[in-house]
Amino acid sequence: MTVVQTGAQMARMAQNLERAPKLIPLDDVSDIEDKQIVGRAGRYYSASGELFINMTYPAVDLMHEQLGREYAQAPDPEVMQRIARGLSRNSMINRVGLAVVFALAKRINKEWDEDAMGKALQPESLSLAADNYFESLQDARRMLGKTLKLKRTDGEEDGSETD
Repeated sequence: MTVVQTGAQMARMAQNLERAPKLIPLDDVSDIEDKQIVGRAGRYYSASGELFINMTYPAVDLMHEQLGREYAQAPDPEVMQRIARGLSRNSMINRVGLAVVFALAKRINKEWDEDAMGKALQPESLSLAADNYFESLQDARRMLGKTLKLKRTDGEEDGSETD
């Protein structure tokens, strides 16, 4: 239990801390249109601290398809597909969420003004972070392999299919 003396004030550093965004994944096309993120990974609203994430953004399906190819030999393909879909969605949420968190953290950097912060938080910037799903693949592979007790099919790392 922490005891705070009467009249105590928060330290200056604590007053400047940002709150983590509230993550709101969107799957419904009309919701995605309402938030103006068609073709974008997400949109952050600083006033409310809400981060809307477009779960129909191509990076989700690309990662899901990559994992599906690599673990096609799973004994239960439906289970594998469900797990791969969840990992792809979670990865998207993490990448876009972290991009917002890192951008908000720049507020304490004296070289970043509000204009620079605004650019970092734009839907286009968040989309660039989402597009790099390759960084998340190894963790997803580990989790999928561990869950299914399988190793992935060799030769499928680059995402290209062989005939």
